[in-house]
Amino acid sequence: MLLSREFEQDILAEFLESDKPEFMAIYGRRRIGKTFLIREFFKNKKIVLFLDEFPWMATKRSRLLQNLDYYWNQYWSQDKRIKLIICGSSASWIINKIINNKGGLHNRITRQILLEPLNLYATKQFAQIDLLFDRDDDAITLCEIEYTDDPFVIDKQYAQKIKNKIDVFGKITRTHKQLFFAMISASGINPSIYSAALIDGVVTLDDLFKKEDS
Repeated sequence: MLLSREFEQDILAEFLESDKPEFMAIYGRRRIGKTFLIREFFKNKKIVLFLDEFPWMATKRSRLLQNLDYYWNQYWSQDKRIKLIICGSSASWIINKIINNKGGLHNRITRQILLEPLNLYATKQFAQIDLLFDRDDDAITLCEIEYTDDPFVIDKQYAQKIKNKIDVFGKITRTHKQLFFAMISASGINPSIYSAALIDGVVTLDDLFKKEDS
């Protein structure tokens, strides 16, 4: 399920619903979500030709680029049902060989997407992080908010949930900053082996509303 990428989804929606043949190029660094974006968006939708990691397939011996040139110009560009997407991690190859093509594919691209990394806000939503602090000391603090009358208990299952959030956040952002995890809990937390291993700080209601000494 796509939880972000609204801008890119708008482009893909226009691409899909247009009344003319379309030829799109998508590029961006490896493992940024290009294939996932296309698979999720076009799931259960009409005719789409999706050529993933095209630069690695289009070797000189394969003549794939020449064949793409031929079939697009001779057949696919005349068929309103066709939605062609090529995708690749080699941005320079896509730009030079497809977008700025000087041969038969010159000026054939109708739309393009440069897929950028998700920002911290989008990543926070995707990983379901309640709150985060992107600090100046080369660290990020992820926060979980829980309201309970008694001190909150972090059991084995909840500890795994925290580990998963930290792991997802780190993988999506590819951040090199150190990650910390803090709990904002009305009544604090009940100390345990899990809280000792995972929680770097605890903030209670008393902490939030404590008056500073004058």
